Amino acid sequence: MSDTLNYAGDFRVEKAEILTSTGVVINIAPFLLHVTIFEDILTPSLSGDIVMFDNQNMILNGPFIGQEQLRLVLSTPTMQDKKDKLYFVEEPLMIYKIKKQSKVNNSTQTYVLSFITNETLTNERMSVSKSFDGSFSDLVEDMFLSELKSTKSIMLEETINSKRIVIPDIKPFDVIRNAMVQSISKQNEFASFVFYETKSGYHFRSLESLYAKKSAYDYAFFQANQKNDDNKIASDYSRIRNYKIGSSDLLLGTRGGFFGSNLLVHDSYNKEAIRYTFNYFDNFQEKEHIGYYDEEKSTPIFSEVQVDNDGNRISDFPNSRIHFHSTAIKNTTTGTSASHEVNGNYSFSGSKINEWYLPRQSKFMGLSFGHIIEVNIAGITGIEAGDTVNIELPITGTQNTEGDVIDTIRSGKFLIKELRHDFNVADKRHGIK
Repeated sequence: MSDTLNYAGDFRVEKAEILTSTGVVINIAPFLLHVTIFEDILTPSLSGDIVMFDNQNMILNGPFIGQEQLRLVLSTPTMQDKKDKLYFVEEPLMIYKIKKQSKVNNSTQTYVLSFITNETLTNERMSVSKSFDGSFSDLVEDMFLSELKSTKSIMLEETINSKRIVIPDIKPFDVIRNAMVQSISKQNEFASFVFYETKSGYHFRSLESLYAKKSAYDYAFFQANQKNDDNKIASDYSRIRNYKIGSSDLLLGTRGGFFGSNLLVHDSYNKEAIRYTFNYFDNFQEKEHIGYYDEEKSTPIFSEVQVDNDGNRISDFPNSRIHFHSTAIKNTTTGTSASHEVNGNYSFSGSKINEWYLPRQSKFMGLSFGHIIEVNIAGITGIEAGDTVNIELPITGTQNTEGDVIDTIRSGKFLIKELRHDFNVADKRHGIK
C-alpha cells in the first residue's frame, strides 16, 4: 500500500471487514461510502457510524442484525506507526444498530451501521455490588480490569486519599463516574478528573494533566493558496477551513454557580455546620489554566466591572447556587471519616467535598461556554480528543487599537474537548471537526 501523501486529507482504508454473528467474515471496504468516528473527553466511549451501499444483499446473506464485529483500520499515508492510525483489529468495534436503510434502485440499497466499543456493551450487561478499600484511581483500575475485563491500555492518573466504598449494585461506568467527580490528583491536588476513550485507549486523568501536554499541531485561519509556501500540502494541513466561535452565557453561568456559589457542610459527628463559598474572580489564580504550562498569562474571560450600586461583581453572589452536604468527620485535621472504623482505627478519608466540589463545578461549566472554537481542518489519524493544539485566528473587520491583525483573545493553546473524524470514501477526503 502506497504511503505517498497526495493532498491534505488523504487517507487509506487498510482494513474494513465485518464478522457476522454466524462467523462469516465480509470485506466491506469496496462498499464504504462514509465513516464517522466520535471522541469526547466528557464521554466514556468512542462511537461512530459507517454508511455503505449494498448490491450484494449482504444485509440478508450475512446477515447484518446489529450483533456484528467491525475490524477497521484507517490511516493517513505518512503515518505508519500503529499508534497514529485508527486501528481496531485485535479490539474490534461492536455494531449495535442498523438504521436509515434506503432503496437506491432495484439492485442497490444503502444503510448506516452504528458502532461502539466492547466495554460499553459489557457495561450495560452487568452491575457491581461489593465493597472496596483504596484510592479512587485504584477503584477505577479495578473496575476496568476486574469487572469490565478490558485488555485496552488505560492512562491512569494517581489520586490521593484512601476510601472505603460500598458499591450498591450499579454499572461499572457509574462507579467510575462517581469516583471521577470526587478524585483529587496526587500530582497537582486538583479535582478535575475526566474519564473517556480515544483511539489510543482509555483515560482517567485530570484536566491539568491534559493542559500540560505539548501542543500536537499548529493551526491558523487563512484562505487557500494565500501563503507562498513550497510545501502546499503541509500548509493546507495547518489551515483552518472555517470556524465558529462559541457563545458565553451570563444567565446560565449565574444559575449554574460558575461565577459564585456556596456549600453548606453539616458534620453530624462534630455537631457543626460550615459554609464554604466560591468566587470566580477571587479564586481564579488558584486554578491552573491551559496557558499556565506554557508560561502564558491567563486572565478571566469576564469583566470585574460593578453590576450594582453596592459595588458587587458578577462573582459576588454566592447564593446564586446553594449546595448542602452531610458528613461525619472523626478527625477534622486529617479529614478521616467517622463512618468507617477498623480495629479501633479511623484510617479512611471522608469526602472532603469542601476541597473540590465548588471549583470543579465552575471549571466544568467553563468547558461549555469558555473560549470555545469549532474548527474544520484537513484530517489526520494521529490526533485525538485530549490533545492540545495552537490556534491562530485573525481580527475580523478593522484592526484593533493596537494595530494587531491576530485575535489575541481567541488565539493560543486549546484543548481538544471533542473530535469528529469524517472519512468521505467516495471523494477520498478526510476531514476533522
